[in-house]
Amino acid sequence: MRRLAVAMLAIGLMSPPARAGTQEIQSTDSLPTHSIADASAPIVSESNLIESERFWPYQVALVSEQPRSDGRGTLPVGALGVLIRVEADARARVDFGRDGIVTTPVRATDLIARANEIRVGKISKAAPNLAYAIGPRLLDARADVPLRIPLAKTMASGGFLAVFIDPQTPSFTKLVTMLAPLADKDGVQAVLFPLGAYPDDKILPTLRKAGWKSAYLLDHLSESYTRTLIDGEIKGPELALYSAEGRTLWAGEFDGELSPELSLAWKLAFGR
Repeated sequence: MRRLAVAMLAIGLMSPPARAGTQEIQSTDSLPTHSIADASAPIVSESNLIESERFWPYQVALVSEQPRSDGRGTLPVGALGVLIRVEADARARVDFGRDGIVTTPVRATDLIARANEIRVGKISKAAPNLAYAIGPRLLDARADVPLRIPLAKTMASGGFLAVFIDPQTPSFTKLVTMLAPLADKDGVQAVLFPLGAYPDDKILPTLRKAGWKSAYLLDHLSESYTRTLIDGEIKGPELALYSAEGRTLWAGEFDGELSPELSLAWKLAFGR
């Protein structure tokens, strides 16, 4: 079973309205208030960065030159990117847009400094990082037409159960049935990242037939988000349990059965 790294999505929040065919997807509401400043919390450092995930900044900048992911030169000091994840070995994976995704030592960025500014309230943080990235892009599979899920619901989620699969894959219906007891349980929002080409106004019948009743990502963003979250090629359906900030609690392939490790990780994270 292949492990995935601590992750978060790296595409910015304020994109133009998405469309389903020729019909604009209906929006639902605005971004709820999010306040996490806590000057009494321990100072954020490399040693407690994972535990201090609520203070992770959405963006970070380089404080030293770093090699580009394509091996063509380096990224300069000051290069700004979106934080995808913080890894246990004190490295940060950052999306620099056209310059690629780079995994670099945390100390090569201003991540710690920004986290402490968030901690003391010097700079604000709009929402938990993963919720902030995907919230405006989630659609409701229960709706009759492509309809965005209220941001308030996504921002209130304690975590996300991500499912990366082509809905036409024969195992999709079985996976949906097995995940039914977990979908949208304990404040964890289930999210389908549909792989393959599915216009947003055409995928609903496929999801309904399989019994998927939770959130799904806009089709034209799904594969790019998946590549951001997952290293390497997807050889089969993948599952990942994330915190609201994007920390990976468990991740691996679906081989026809749900791993007991998923249930254990769920219990440890959400107390059930």
